[in-house]
Order: sequence, then structure tokens, then C-alpha cells
Amino acid sequence: MRWSGHFPFVTPTAPTARRPLGFLAILMAGALGSALPMAPVVAQQPAPLPQSLSEFVRLKEDVYAFRFQNHVSMFIPTDEGAIVVDPIGQSNRQAPSVYKEAIRSVTDRPVRWMLYSHWGADHGTGGIVFRDTATFLSHRNAAPKIAAANDPTSPVPDVTFDGGTTLEFGGKTLILQSTALSPADDYFLVWYPAQKVLMMVDQVRVKTLPFGDLQGASPERMAEHLQYVADNFDFDVLLWGHGAGPILTGTKQDLLDHRQYYLDLVDAVRAARAAGHADNSEAMVAAVRTALAPKYSSWGNFPGGLTANVAGVVRWSSDAGG
Repeated sequence: MRWSGHFPFVTPTAPTARRPLGFLAILMAGALGSALPMAPVVAQQPAPLPQSLSEFVRLKEDVYAFRFQNHVSMFIPTDEGAIVVDPIGQSNRQAPSVYKEAIRSVTDRPVRWMLYSHWGADHGTGGIVFRDTATFLSHRNAAPKIAAANDPTSPVPDVTFDGGTTLEFGGKTLILQSTALSPADDYFLVWYPAQKVLMMVDQVRVKTLPFGDLQGASPERMAEHLQYVADNFDFDVLLWGHGAGPILTGTKQDLLDHRQYYLDLVDAVRAARAAGHADNSEAMVAAVRTALAPKYSSWGNFPGGLTANVAGVVRWSSDAGG
């Protein structure tokens, strides 16, 4: 493993042609029975669709994603063992064990590296099932948070880094780059240049509104951050740590679309203020909704997440004296 204190750019090889997605799914079927007829004028409700609780998906020839409910992990098999990003065991403590068996369906080599993309119980819980063979790695800032959580299923990292580093293992090269937006942040992205795959958890979303009231950074800072990623990493598959179905993965364009949402959100809040709407009022939220709906009404959590997003813009602009 080679360490470096700065980001080491790597020229990617030609990408492997993307294959159709392969699924090993655990399905929970919804109730499919139809309602008893009550009267000729009452329309029959459509039967609910089956709900997929878990998926195991091949993204590229040697890149896989494992999803349980709304949390997504990535693993890469090598000749010396597998590399996994996040055990995702909080929503179901059995999920990491299921994941381990799914990995065995692809390779007989054990998991040798477990990478914590950051410390969040929803992403980081449950790695103990890999403790027998894996070295655990995190950003330097994550280690004390994991230790403080005192969760017996979440081993404290064996190896930490700051800035950027290169993980060379089993003939494959991954770039790990800190994406911390403040001195206390502990996030890093994982870039596999040979296959043009990028995993960046939480800080970007695919066709879905940002989390809550934008705690991580100001919308302008997030837009700058996402532009940096787009400019400096060559990828055609984006894993964002959440999602299911058609938004399990995204592309560089999805990252740029998410960046543009932040800018459009700021513009809409400014326009609402200029129209005389009080900060965080129902009138302001309604005006922002009207402005953004033509581009974003099909996105996840629209319009439900707008109130919190607007509050985040207001808070950041107030902190900046805007």
C-alpha cells in the first residue's frame, strides 16, 4: 500500500464495456390481492408492486454494489482478497452477514480491506463480521468517532489517513481522497480509475434533494466542491451510498445536476426574498417550489424536503451576513 499526503492523480486505463446489471435480489412481495367490489362506480385500486429489500448488482466486470433497503455498499474482488466500502449494518444487523455470503458467491478470497467512507452508524455499523480477515481503514477524523460510538459490531480502524492516499492491492489501484468540507469532517471518496467508478457517500445524491437543512456546508461551497470532483475525477458510474432501482447508481451528469440544484435553490430563495416573502415562511417555500418544480419535481423528496433545504439556505446566508 502506498501512502501520499496529497492527491495523486492517476491516468485511467480504457474502461471495460458496461455489462447489463446482474441482480441477486431478496424480494418482499406486497399484498397482491384485489379489493372486493363495493359498487360499480368505485374504481379498483392497483395492486402494490413487490418491494425489493436487498440487491446485489454487478456494475462493471469487477465492481459490485450491495444494497439493503436505502443503504448501498461497494466491493471489488482481487486476486488477494476483496475490498469493501461500508458494511451498512444499522437498518438490519443481519445485512453484513448476507453481504458476506453474497461476496462468497463471486470470489473464494476473503475480504481483506474494509473502508469506512466516513463514520455514520447507518453506513458503518456491522463490520465485525469481516474482522477475522479484514484490515479496517478510515479517514483520521473518523477513528475517534467510531471509538466513541462504542459499538461492538463496528471495529475501530487499524489504519487511518489524511488528505489523499493510494490503495494498491491485488493488482488493483484505488484512489482515496478526503472530501472533508470542514476540519472535523471525516468523509473520503473512493475512485477506481481503471473502471471509471466513483463512490462518494452522502455529499451527492442522484435525482434526489439534498439531506435536510444542508448541515455539511453552504450551498455555494457544495457547488464548488462538486465541480472540483467533476473536473478532477474521470468516472461514468457514481455510487452515492443510497438509492434503489434506477437511482442505485448515477453518472457524472447526475453529479453536475445535483450541483446545479444548489445554485438554483439559492437563486429561488433570493428571488423569494426580493418578492417580499419572509424567511422560511410558507409563502417563501411556495415560491421556491414554484420556481424549482419545472426542473426538479420528479426528484426524490420533492417537494417534501424543500422546507428544510430553504431553511438551510437562509441559515447559511444569515451566517455569511447575506
